[in-house]
Amino acid sequence: MHTMGKSLLATIGTLFIAAFATGSHASIVSAGANHSCAVVNGGVKCWGNGFNGQLGNNNANQSPVPIQTIAAGSNVTAVAAG
Repeated sequence: MHTMGKSLLATIGTLFIAAFATGSHASIVSAGANHSCAVVNGGVKCWGNGFNGQLGNNNANQSPVPIQTIAAGSNVTAVAAG
């Protein structure tokens, strides 16, 4: 793997740990080409490139930290990012 890829993976891992270390429980994670989503406490959080609506929050912004896309407690059991 090339150096930039390692750096990117380290950054994603650090963001993921920081975002979910405060009592949240991510049960499923799915990664697309430039974005990721996770089932967290029965809801969905997504982060990354949202230029084409990938984050599911009705805008085209990017977010380096997870944003709530579907409310916690909504009984979501799976997520796919592609």
